[in-house]
Amino acid sequence: MLEEDQIIKALYDMAGTFKKLMMEKEYMKAVLCADEVATAIMCLNVDESIRKEIFGERDKDHPVIGLIDEQQYIKALDWCIYHGFHYTVHTFENVMKKEH
Repeated sequence: MLEEDQIIKALYDMAGTFKKLMMEKEYMKAVLCADEVATAIMCLNVDESIRKEIFGERDKDHPVIGLIDEQQYIKALDWCIYHGFHYTVHTFENVMKKEH
């Protein structure tokens, strides 16, 4: 079982992996990586300061860009949706049309 500091290090490592995947134009993998980090932060109740450092903050007066840049994430997500690789476009009706 991982200790808390090992989990935090893994989250920061995954933020670095996200940047690498974006540079390599591996958009689907980048989206999945960012989603895994977000899920882990939410489920493990990670400290707010770490969440802000990884994902940034939308404060009007002092916005913070995180290690996982929101604009890059949106770019990757748009690419995935456009190419049909995101779970949000796979409704039952869409899947049935593809199979027949």
